[in-house]
Order: sequence, then C-alpha cells, then structure tokens
Amino acid sequence: MRAGPLALTLGDPAGVGPEIVVKAWNELRRSGPTFVVVGDYQSVASASGASNVRRVLSPVEALAIFEQALPVIDLLRQQRPEAQKRVQRKSDLRAGRAFCGNSPQI
Repeated sequence: MRAGPLALTLGDPAGVGPEIVVKAWNELRRSGPTFVVVGDYQSVASASGASNVRRVLSPVEALAIFEQALPVIDLLRQQRPEAQKRVQRKSDLRAGRAFCGNSPQI
C-alpha cells in the first residue's frame, strides 16, 4: 500500500513559506517524497513564478499530479462560509481547525 503525501503548511502566507515549498517541490518532484501544501493557494502561486501550481481537494489528487504540478489544498477557498470569516489573518493552526470543522471560538 502506498503511503499518502506529507502535508506542509505555509506558516505566514506573507512570509518565506511559499518560496520554500516551491523550491522544495522543484527539487523533489521527481524523486519524492510527495507532499501537498495546505494553505493559501494565491500565496503559493505568486511565489512559484513559472512553476505549475494546482488546487486539489484531497491527498489522493496530490499523489496523482505531484510530478507535474505543486498540489495545494486551498484552505480559504474550501472552508465553510461561516468559518472563512473567522480564520482570515489567523495562524495556519486555527485555519486548519476551522477547515476540519472543530474550530474553537475565535
């Protein structure tokens, strides 16, 4: 059985995280390990320059496209509408909790 991809969070989308994950993908896309970025798609796309970045909905999709495109699970796009307002400008940890549906009161 093949293991799922690693999940990487960006940290602060305005920080260096997006550039680091793009560089990591460029180095590892053919040799692995496979990973999926969990965070703001637009931040990763802006940092990628000419690299392919693609929104995915699941880790299974990430496995299928990893060599061709950097997979991103876009938290802000996929959240429930009521959670989306609460997590903007919050840490990735809180955004992840809201995405999973067990968000504490923020």
